[in-house]
Amino acid sequence: MLELMQKSVILYEKQNTREKRRILNLLCSNPTWKGGHLHPNYRQIFDMLSEKNISHQKEKAVFNEKNGLRTLWLASLDNCKNLQDSFQYKSKLLKTEDSLKVKKKSPPRPHALYIAKQLQNQLETGSVNKADLARQNGMSRARVTQIMNLLNLESGIKEEILNMSQSEQEYFTERKLRRIIRLLSPEKQIWAFDELKSKRKTMKQARSCGS
Repeated sequence: MLELMQKSVILYEKQNTREKRRILNLLCSNPTWKGGHLHPNYRQIFDMLSEKNISHQKEKAVFNEKNGLRTLWLASLDNCKNLQDSFQYKSKLLKTEDSLKVKKKSPPRPHALYIAKQLQNQLETGSVNKADLARQNGMSRARVTQIMNLLNLESGIKEEILNMSQSEQEYFTERKLRRIIRLLSPEKQIWAFDELKSKRKTMKQARSCGS
């Protein structure tokens, strides 16, 4: 800012008439003409700089100054530079810390079949109904019913999925299991589930060969 003000006269003289007028409008507001002299009414901030400059010119002849600047001003400029350097250093430090932060992973979501078992356990207590479960879990009643339909899987399939690791469960999505539920016969469900497991095994082997 101080550097810009020091060069303001040179910059002003280099501008065309339109730009000069725009600069004057930025600096002044409603200047007056009195006693053959123009009296500018500087806008806020610029009026403070003008007052400081007038005060400085009056004291210039009294104090021993260097290059037109009092020692106090020189010290202030040094302090400003130190503050600026400190701010830039802190900004770089914060950016470095942000880049080193490891993004926290959200906790794994339970498998839909596990959620269905939890909902069933709550219903069996007799203290809640499906409407209560929907409200407590932020779901619609239709969604509660949809999840609980997974309990129509053959008992061996349910047990096997619930005993799988999380990485294994991820393959057996709710959508895939809903296709099996449509098969009313337990034998057909077991056959369809075995087919699903075979596909997963084939995919796993293909990835192993690829790596």
